[in-house]
Amino acid sequence: TASSRFLVHGSAYDKDGIVNVTVNGEIAPGVFRNSNMSYHWQKWVELKSGDNYIPIEATDNHLTHNNVNKIIHIF
Repeated sequence: TASSRFLVHGSAYDKDGIVNVTVNGEIAPGVFRNSNMSYHWQKWVELKSGDNYIPIEATDNHLTHNNVNKIIHIF
């Protein structure tokens, strides 16, 4: 099966700050900006032939560490 690399990137924002962002369960490196409490991240992923579902999760810095999940579908 053929595969290729794809750069997934974005920004996460929360008034309490962002602890981390994961892509496919792995930490997505990024830069945190205190001025607007945003985290700008990116992660290379391997795509296979056919459908690809890439889960992304952002976790905030609140005491309860709330998180938001999104799934990107690439085909």
